[in-house]
Amino acid sequence: MVKKENKKFSKVVLATIVGVSAIVGATGGALIAYNPYDSTDLKVAQNVAFKAGQDSVEPVLVPVVKTITETVEVEKLVEVEKEIFVDNGDLAFVLERLEDKLVIEDAEEIVEELKAEDTAIKGAFDYVDAESKELFDLLEEEGIISDEDEVEIVKVYNDFEDVEIITSDFDDEEYEFKLTYKVEDLDEEEKFKINVTVKVEDGEFEILSVSKQ
Repeated sequence: MVKKENKKFSKVVLATIVGVSAIVGATGGALIAYNPYDSTDLKVAQNVAFKAGQDSVEPVLVPVVKTITETVEVEKLVEVEKEIFVDNGDLAFVLERLEDKLVIEDAEEIVEELKAEDTAIKGAFDYVDAESKELFDLLEEEGIISDEDEVEIVKVYNDFEDVEIITSDFDDEEYEFKLTYKVEDLDEEEKFKINVTVKVEDGEFEILSVSKQ
């Protein structure tokens, strides 16, 4: 009794296995995964289905994942510290004072130069006065007078506006002036003006030339 039941059970199991195998064999070729973007895979799947006795094949869609890399420019805000100076009026005040100081310094330098120039002019007049004989010799040599002993200075134009400054170099202590005198030729009883050019260099004086106006 036990043996018959075992045989019957074995037959049922075997039949079930065979049935399943037949179904799988009949349809297994049709269940083929393919790439829906590839027409070659679909054709192969259809051929396999036809050989397996299937009239058509339903494709099993297999998703294909594509990775696309794109470069995207992203604006980045950068914070920059900036110092802003606010003028509260002090800057203008300081600049004004500095300008005044420079003007004062320039003025002081100008005053110093003018004093040196004035000293040189005074020294030139003193030299001509002390060396009047040399002046009269030059007047005779130039034919302005006939006798150096018969001439005398009657007026000296020593005001600043009467002095022509030819050269004035404070740094090198070099000056050249044209001085004006009025002389009288006693022989000719004639009075006239003359110009005397005096050179000053390093405190030394020299009469360069004389001429009649």
